[in-house]
Amino acid sequence: MEIEIGNSHTATLHDLIDLAQWEEAVEYYRRLPDAAAKAHRATNIYHAIALVRVGKIKSGISILSEVDTVEPEIPLLQRDVLKPLIKAKRHEDAIAVLDKIIACEPNSTNNLRLRASLYGRDRNFEAALHDLRCVVGLSPRDWVAHASLLKILAQADRLEEAVEHIKELPHSVVSDHHLAEMILLILRRAGRDDEALAWLQAVEHRSIADAEMATLVVKGYFNLGMVQRAEETGERFLLRGIASDKLFAAVAKAMLKSEDQSPPRLGRIAKLLSDANVAQGNDVDLLRALGLVLLRAGRESEAVPVLENAVKLAPNVDSTRALYARALRGAEHFEAAAQQYQKLLPSHPESHNFHRYAAGALSLAGKKDEAAQLFANFVNARQAKVPDNFEEGFDALWEKAKDFHIPAKRLEFGWKLRGDKSIDRAEWEHRAKWGYLADQFIIDWIECRDDQIHEAMRKLADLSGAERAFRKVDSSKGMILASAHIGPMFAGPLALELIGIESRWLASTPGSITTAYGQRLISTSDQTGAEVARQTFRTLKEGKAAVIAVDGAISLSAPRVPFEGQFITLSAFAPRLAHRLGVPTIFVAPKWEHGRISFVIEPLPDPAEGEPADAHSARWQEAFLTKLRSCLAGEPENLRLAGGIWRHLTLPDADQS
Repeated sequence: MEIEIGNSHTATLHDLIDLAQWEEAVEYYRRLPDAAAKAHRATNIYHAIALVRVGKIKSGISILSEVDTVEPEIPLLQRDVLKPLIKAKRHEDAIAVLDKIIACEPNSTNNLRLRASLYGRDRNFEAALHDLRCVVGLSPRDWVAHASLLKILAQADRLEEAVEHIKELPHSVVSDHHLAEMILLILRRAGRDDEALAWLQAVEHRSIADAEMATLVVKGYFNLGMVQRAEETGERFLLRGIASDKLFAAVAKAMLKSEDQSPPRLGRIAKLLSDANVAQGNDVDLLRALGLVLLRAGRESEAVPVLENAVKLAPNVDSTRALYARALRGAEHFEAAAQQYQKLLPSHPESHNFHRYAAGALSLAGKKDEAAQLFANFVNARQAKVPDNFEEGFDALWEKAKDFHIPAKRLEFGWKLRGDKSIDRAEWEHRAKWGYLADQFIIDWIECRDDQIHEAMRKLADLSGAERAFRKVDSSKGMILASAHIGPMFAGPLALELIGIESRWLASTPGSITTAYGQRLISTSDQTGAEVARQTFRTLKEGKAAVIAVDGAISLSAPRVPFEGQFITLSAFAPRLAHRLGVPTIFVAPKWEHGRISFVIEPLPDPAEGEPADAHSARWQEAFLTKLRSCLAGEPENLRLAGGIWRHLTLPDADQS
């Protein structure tokens, strides 16, 4: 009779549970007529399920822990208890339920794997590892379990154990994408790059037919720093018809790391990112990469919506917003560009570039008064930090240089080019950083202490040698002084004024600046390229000198040339202008010498009679780079380490600032 009563009530409770009528089930159990009915095993399990679902979780779990077995009700427990508890992140309670289930099914690898996952989420690594080792013991070819085991070992910082486990695995497991990915990750984290490469090659040498494994291989080579191999391998997969958004993106990323950013390659990268449907996605890194490629290819209008989307998705990433501002300016949306640059100013209050670009874009938008006020405010803010005495401020730079940060890629590139191989690295870096600070101090002084400009002039040495060099030049038609972003370049205008050479400098400083320095500028930030060219042409026609830092193009689409393992921007504007007008060109580089400023002044090739412009430009650029290389091999304080040649370096493991 008791069994019948129990079965009857159990059936009713089962129906209520099946209909998800949790409150009704709890109430039905409460109203059962006698203890015998309430003591029935299945009835108690259904009651426990209902209690959990109405929020009385601990009570329900307590009841489950008391019953002998839950085997017949395992499907219900999995559906109505486990899933909701896991979704609610009640891991401890979910584990208690799993304990009862696993007691009934001790060889269920799915349940053991699930419990291990919950232990792992709560960082109970030892318990998770115990369950996963049981799984791989029961099913040695359960590659998903092996991957989970390695993941837990990595999370527990037990990398050597993970490496030992990997050694026990056959190379045939590389057919499993997730396990292969985890193996490569752990070997790299453990500093076993050689072993990671061996596994990667084992993956590649299998007959890969799916895009996931192909992408894994490309990313693997990329992460090992084998960028060219990543690109070449990826292209081979694509030729074999293996394709996916992730594979297209992986190959594009490898190509982006290459030093060669020639127009055909940029077109190929843009095509790959387009095939990866990047523009329609929400991957900020890929959107930024596509925007950057389009900017480098001179396709600013196409870059605008891509970078706009990236900024919407990640509004606090300043580097992406800066690219967006560049795209807007290049597409001649000047007011919108100014707005984006101005949004960057609060987080970069001392940035020379952003203030110059913001003022320039405002000026191009016709808001010249607003542009002038913005830059005047920037100058005024800097004035408060510029010392009253030039020598005192200058002498303090050596101490400041000790802790000053320069992007690592720039230091590495400069170190590679040094001539004195015996110099101590720490001393070399200190002097190089001082050189950067010294040049910045000079421009701060020129722009913020116009009435005390004579104090800065004292740093210039005897300029009689420079005067003699310029006297040998027929400058009646004007002359082009070709410079680069090296040495104390901001001292150049002062030196030319002292020598008596009338000159105008191409620079990013807005034309609205009212100092004497500003009156000698041809601003590249608040004029179009055509306007800059016209002003330069007019300067030369007036018999004046035009000073051009030929490595300093602002546009990301400026032509690049190979230089010491890098591709640097180098404008052909100067040699082509010299060829057209027949004016001389001179390599000019200021340099520090015993605490004073002197100059390297050397002629650059004139066009030969009948020589085509392209041929002269190539010969001119080669001579310029030779002289530049010689300067960079000199004293570290003359590297400058900012702008121009330093802007687009792609050395591995370097900062991206």
